[in-house]
Amino acid sequence: MDRDDLEWSNEKDFGMEEWLDHIETVFDCRQIDSVSSRQNAFRFDIDYIKETFGNTDHLSVKHSGSFDYNESILKKFLPTEWLHIEANAFSDSKIPSRILIQNFESLEIKYQSVGLKCVSLDDLLMINSAAIRIHTHQAPLSMLNKFVKLWKQGANPRMKSFRIMYHNGSVTDINVILNGIKCNEVQQERRPNMLANKAFDTYRMDGTKATIQFVVYDYFERMTVLQIVA
Repeated sequence: MDRDDLEWSNEKDFGMEEWLDHIETVFDCRQIDSVSSRQNAFRFDIDYIKETFGNTDHLSVKHSGSFDYNESILKKFLPTEWLHIEANAFSDSKIPSRILIQNFESLEIKYQSVGLKCVSLDDLLMINSAAIRIHTHQAPLSMLNKFVKLWKQGANPRMKSFRIMYHNGSVTDINVILNGIKCNEVQQERRPNMLANKAFDTYRMDGTKATIQFVVYDYFERMTVLQIVA
């Protein structure tokens, strides 16, 4: 039988709740792990979404096309364990402090290339999440240097890992980031797609050991990753 001979028609007027029940039955799935809001999501009634899906451990918020709707998603579904949010979901691309101070297990923030915005040092120090992930097109080297120094002095006590990814970095960026910071280099293997792969051990004032890893990937668009794991 040819594919053209196959036809399926939806003879039932399924709503969101009916489709959810159907999917849960077909795939033997009894719990919704995540909710994602993205472009044109504002067309859906937020109260109905909350009633249908309930609480979730993972929430992703991109710009739906309505700043008010983005705010309503956060109000309805927070708190959660894991939050991924794009900064342009807010009119000034600034994440409100009431979100930054929450005790997420993981907070991931993505900044768009337009305007070359990036998280500020004050915002970073406000974050209480165990894991922090930042995506940006900027290379905020001096800010990262200050952040590492303040973390060593006791800032961000809940943080277990920090990772920032930015474009078009240089292999010498690590010299600026670690300027004035006492650390010991740990030998790393550099794979063919890497321009740099360096790691350094350092300690907080409370004795907590952390490894700072700096990698520059030689992709079509150069990607630089700075990671701190305590």
